[in-house]
Amino acid sequence: MSTALTAASKLDSILHLDFQKLSQEYPPLQHFLQEGHIDFWDQGAVLTLAKAILKVYFSLELSLPKNRLCPMVPNRVLYLDYIESLLQSTIVDFDNEKVIGLDIGTGASCIYPLLGCKLYSFNFLATEIDSSSYDAACSNVMNNRLEDKIKLEHRCEAASFLSRYPSGQEFTFVICNPPFYGSNEEIFNNKDRLPNSICSGSKNEMITQGGEVEFARRILQESKCRREILWFTCLLGKKSSLADLIHDLRDEKIDNYGIYEIHVGKTKRWILSWSFSRRRPLNHLIRPAFFSLPKLLPRKTLYEWDVSINNQTFFEVLDGFLDSMNVEHSRYHEKVAIFSNGISWSRKARRTGKHQNPSQISMEDSFRCTISYDNFKGQCCWKEGKDYLVYESFCSTLHRKYKESSSS
Repeated sequence: MSTALTAASKLDSILHLDFQKLSQEYPPLQHFLQEGHIDFWDQGAVLTLAKAILKVYFSLELSLPKNRLCPMVPNRVLYLDYIESLLQSTIVDFDNEKVIGLDIGTGASCIYPLLGCKLYSFNFLATEIDSSSYDAACSNVMNNRLEDKIKLEHRCEAASFLSRYPSGQEFTFVICNPPFYGSNEEIFNNKDRLPNSICSGSKNEMITQGGEVEFARRILQESKCRREILWFTCLLGKKSSLADLIHDLRDEKIDNYGIYEIHVGKTKRWILSWSFSRRRPLNHLIRPAFFSLPKLLPRKTLYEWDVSINNQTFFEVLDGFLDSMNVEHSRYHEKVAIFSNGISWSRKARRTGKHQNPSQISMEDSFRCTISYDNFKGQCCWKEGKDYLVYESFCSTLHRKYKESSSS
């Protein structure tokens, strides 16, 4: 818990940077200040700012060749913060879990593993195909004395993306910031081009055949053979890329996926995540509140309905309903945790009897959820399950029960 609070505090600080104050703690930055502001078209200023943030807030030293991509630290931290939230919402005993991430194309900075170790004590295998970037990444890991937590692997371009961890342990998640573009022409024609200082990366960092869509598509295809990995994620630079990739996910019958938007200044990025697990993340982690392409969104994992009763009566009605349906449940704090291994609330189930033959129970029908009361609203949060229609059926039946209790 303390780690999460520390991470949240640091995140808030770097999203609301006071350049003047930061330069006092990191004097080399003072040279680039112009009336308290930074010129983001100045490569030296951007690199020095990144070094300042990493040193002051994370006690990290960064060494970077001038012809390699300079990481924008705030959006890297936001990406890692999202992954931590995603894992926390889908791993039961998260605090005691050894988390291992696979960083595909770590770059010269090795920024995600360095920050992931400092913020959340994650472990990493980081891969890189470019020799110069690989050497720089190794130096950054050694200079920060993180060799015990970060393993680096130099890969050939044709090799599989989804490497195995040296010890044989399984990865918890995959993180990837693919090259955005498919050609030099695409960079030139992009209306939302970043300042030159940020686009000073090598060809491998900026361009890949087919652009970010084909890069992410390759990870998706390989992920089908690595279903034991809990979450696969990609940071996308173009909103238009989401449609193609979500079409692919749906073609593969992968319904456990999410879209998440991150904003830093005028820059917006999209994280696409997917999983083969039955565990379902919190709704706000997979469905942006205001999203212009609603047809791309996954199914909701939060069902809400209005009630006109107080907290005590809400749980009395709930207990009565669950007991009558033989649905296993337990209350902790102000939530009720539910596990059901069959659709006992349906009309068909009630007609044929409440007890199903164990041999007829399908894992497809089993699910877990939590139910809570918040300011005259009932909330049912889907935590685990394969079939959305089972969860939706339960929520609708429960909602009707509350309507009946209010009118009686």
